[in-house]
Amino acid sequence: DGRHSETVDMLSMVQCLVANFKISLLSRLPNFGNLLQALASVGDSLLRQNVADCTKLQGDVESMDEKEWRDEAVGIILGATVLLGDDPWLLGSGEGPMVARSALSTTLAPLYSSYVTARVQMAKMEEHYITLHQADLDEVREEISATDLEEEMSSASSLGRVNVHSALVCLGGLLQQCLSSLKLLFESVGTNGTTQEVTPDVAALLEEARLLLLCVCHLLTDDNAGETPMIPEAIVRASSVSESPSAYETCHAITSLVSSLMSLAEFQASKVTQFPADPRLSPLLAKTLLWFFHRWAPAYVLPSTVEYNASGSGENGVLSIWNSGESSQQAVALCISLCLHYHCSWPQEKQVQEEAASLLLALSKRGKPMRSVLVQTPSFCQLVSLHAITAGIRHNAAQLEVETAIAAFPGLQGSPSLHAITAGIRHNAAQLEVETAIAAFPGLQGSPTPPTNMIMGYVRLPYDDRSRVMTALLVGCSEMDDERASGMLSACLTSVHASFQSLIHALSNKQVRSHEINAQEMACLCVEMYCGAARASEMSEPERIPQFMTPSLPHLSGLMVYYAQDLTICERLLRLFRDYAEQFIAMLNREQCLALFTASVDLLKSYSAHHCASRVIHRTSTSTHADLEEEQNYSDVLCAIELLIHLGTKDFIDICGSKPGAENVGVDSNQVTDVLLFGLQQILPLMTQGLLQFPTLCTQYFSLVGFVMDTYPEKVCIVPFELFNSLLESLLFGMSHPDTFISKSSLRGISGLVKEHLQSQVLSNHLAQYPDIIDNCSRRLLNEVVFQKIVWDRLEPAGAALLPLAAVDVNKFVAVVNSLAQNLGSQEKQQRLQSAFQILMKPEVITKVAAGGYEGRMNRLRFKKDFEVFVRDVH
Repeated sequence: DGRHSETVDMLSMVQCLVANFKISLLSRLPNFGNLLQALASVGDSLLRQNVADCTKLQGDVESMDEKEWRDEAVGIILGATVLLGDDPWLLGSGEGPMVARSALSTTLAPLYSSYVTARVQMAKMEEHYITLHQADLDEVREEISATDLEEEMSSASSLGRVNVHSALVCLGGLLQQCLSSLKLLFESVGTNGTTQEVTPDVAALLEEARLLLLCVCHLLTDDNAGETPMIPEAIVRASSVSESPSAYETCHAITSLVSSLMSLAEFQASKVTQFPADPRLSPLLAKTLLWFFHRWAPAYVLPSTVEYNASGSGENGVLSIWNSGESSQQAVALCISLCLHYHCSWPQEKQVQEEAASLLLALSKRGKPMRSVLVQTPSFCQLVSLHAITAGIRHNAAQLEVETAIAAFPGLQGSPSLHAITAGIRHNAAQLEVETAIAAFPGLQGSPTPPTNMIMGYVRLPYDDRSRVMTALLVGCSEMDDERASGMLSACLTSVHASFQSLIHALSNKQVRSHEINAQEMACLCVEMYCGAARASEMSEPERIPQFMTPSLPHLSGLMVYYAQDLTICERLLRLFRDYAEQFIAMLNREQCLALFTASVDLLKSYSAHHCASRVIHRTSTSTHADLEEEQNYSDVLCAIELLIHLGTKDFIDICGSKPGAENVGVDSNQVTDVLLFGLQQILPLMTQGLLQFPTLCTQYFSLVGFVMDTYPEKVCIVPFELFNSLLESLLFGMSHPDTFISKSSLRGISGLVKEHLQSQVLSNHLAQYPDIIDNCSRRLLNEVVFQKIVWDRLEPAGAALLPLAAVDVNKFVAVVNSLAQNLGSQEKQQRLQSAFQILMKPEVITKVAAGGYEGRMNRLRFKKDFEVFVRDVH
């Protein structure tokens, strides 16, 4: 045990040295090479010992006594290599950086090979053992393990990038051996005499392929979530002739690796379309392949060379491999074809569908060159057709309905028609409905009609997945100067609008009853389709979405009248309005914004009328994990709060966006305030103290209330007393909350209200009927915050709230302090408290605050300092 702890401690010291002194200094030391060699040797030894123990125990990783500390030690070594390899100093052109790069490349390259080999071998043995013994897996533990592996792989990628060519050769060799066995496995799928059972050997092979995919993906790509997808700089430099002597070999290795993965994905997808029920085809492997292409394709296909240094944009660099017309079209066609086949063949595989939709959206967001390629891709056109056809076909649609939808679809000019055929086909449509729709579909000039099984498969996609696909399609075909793309966009939106209008017509004319299963299914489908449009703000010329959405908003909010009691539809409606407000509020004109405000008010009114009267909320969980799960039951409340938050930003967007001297064409502040206050009035009855125990709900609620109180105090002070009192009680509850964001928001809200009263006496009417409002606030602020230990993490906002409260009526405030002092017991404590207050409340400051609610900058700084001394004295 002592040796183990000494090893970990020594490696920790090395990591600290690297972090503190940097490679620019360490590389000058005569023993720098020895340091690198020691890291490589120790890491290799630890990995080999882990593999040996795992082999001895036949994959029973849980029984490996020393695995934990070895993994910790390997993690420290990887952390040190990240600090060394990612140092910007290495990018310099001098002799020092060049020598250091050479040392890292030569010494640490074998460690990456050892790491990959060991991790893959152990994963194979562990999966073999788990499958053989049918071991039960703890979901929480598995999630933690997956997160740890992801972090470790990210660190290992930095190690691999110190010598990109060597890492690619290592991965290429391991992958070729694995793919040969994997293709033999896939070829056996569907042949007579083979079993569909996932044997331990099959499970081990699939896990080996998955781990190698993870390694390749982390080496070649970075996680660019929320950023422009970029090829890692180390890869660009390693493939540039002017930067690396092995540039040609590196480019060839990258091309070979990616081509192998493309071939594997294509072969697997072809088998999935024929034998979707065979578990050996592994949805998990498919998800990992899609994840790889999701990170790889947006960065490597049609890259913009202006986003990289000139050194990496040479003729033979990696930037040129998939930048030509033919190579880019082939890569994009493969990615979209994978999405199409997985959508139609594995509609119920949730993780696969999420990755497929994410890949489709990531490509669609890559700008005009990529979108031009997308709309020319047959698989993309088929997806558009599928969406257009099924936009009104619910899961339980009868066969005749599907046939009718297909027959009515006019097709797309020069494009296959999958989306168009399935736009009205629901998940539960019968086979006859789909066949009839296909038979009646006129097709396209020179384009085959989509097969029945593809349409039926797409219909079975969950509505939220079809919604995500629609978002990607809208973004992908949004270029206005492309006639083909415009036709696709029109087909996508028109089919959704037509399906929704048919539902509204049927409900309003009482052709169907709202509680019927078909009506409920159709409502779910239509709302999700509109959700897809509401998330398409990254399309070109996005103002077309508000033009499409605005006429339907009254009808969409009207659905809440029918389905407020159905939480599934109710939450979808709230989420639709929330997403639309979040993504498009900044670009709405006055008429569109007022339409959204009116529809939101009607939506919240119908929602509140049902849930505030019939829904009782109790918090029953006793653990953090259970809290998170139970909080999901109230996600509709969270959506309502977030909707109001996004609506409230319109006022500031209009003010910040208006030009000096220009006529204000935005929404009036009073209209924004009225919507926020009305919305708060609707949801307040739901915000019990039990519900406020949930962290996300509580944070969002106090973010909204604090914002309204602090920004529009003059409006809040004149609302009916019942609403005002409820809001004030919320703030008084929140000011002592353990979460500092909530407490500070609440204290700022109280401060804003009281300062507004000092300026305009706006609370006079409420105080005439309830004269103890201010005294109650002062008493609770002192008793629940200032006199408690929690005051130290909310010191400044607590003082900022206390000062105006005291200035409203100094005599009453003194009476509150004296009453609190009586509870202290001893005379000494009472005198000390009263003396501390006399020092704190300086007459000149109180007088200035009472005169207009503003104490001045110097007095504010002085009071802040005095308040800190006061708190220290009374504690």
